Amino acid sequence: MTKHKLTDLTDISSGLFLKTDLSANTVYIQSKHFDKNGIPQYNWENEVNCDENLYSHFLQPGNVIYAAKGSKNFAYAIPQNFPRAVASTTFFVLKIKTRLIDPYYLCWFLNKSETQKFAKALSKGTAIPSISKTDMEEILIPVPGIEQQKIILQLEDLRNKALNIRNELNEKEAMIYNYRINKFLKI
Repeated sequence: MTKHKLTDLTDISSGLFLKTDLSANTVYIQSKHFDKNGIPQYNWENEVNCDENLYSHFLQPGNVIYAAKGSKNFAYAIPQNFPRAVASTTFFVLKIKTRLIDPYYLCWFLNKSETQKFAKALSKGTAIPSISKTDMEEILIPVPGIEQQKIILQLEDLRNKALNIRNELNEKEAMIYNYRINKFLKI
């Protein structure tokens, strides 16, 4: 397995600063649209007006956005059938430029706790910490073969499903426990 600098795998650009507009025709992705784990918590609605001269900034399926400003750093891979959207200045837009890496694998790697700790160490600033483009470009990404990347993603998916089942089981056990205690106390 080889390691590659992020800049060897992707073209990195900054998001845009735009103001919301009543005649909006484009989704404007901001960090507030995601939870602390980088999971979208938002019904994507048009918030800004973009004409075709901003076409190069429109997010495409397979692009990865990385929240490099603020206290929560995370990556999100733009899925198929995503509405027309641009990223805010909170994000770097990573456009994959090689077939060596799957965008969802890149996203997974950037979201790993070890990578997050490394990114936090790179961030500068006290009021609003941010990671520079230069520092992002130098992040080393281990790149196994595409099939191995897909296996890693499948394992991660199974792990997440198992965690969700455990959480649901814990909630149900707590409900049963509370029911029994309340019944015992005749509440």
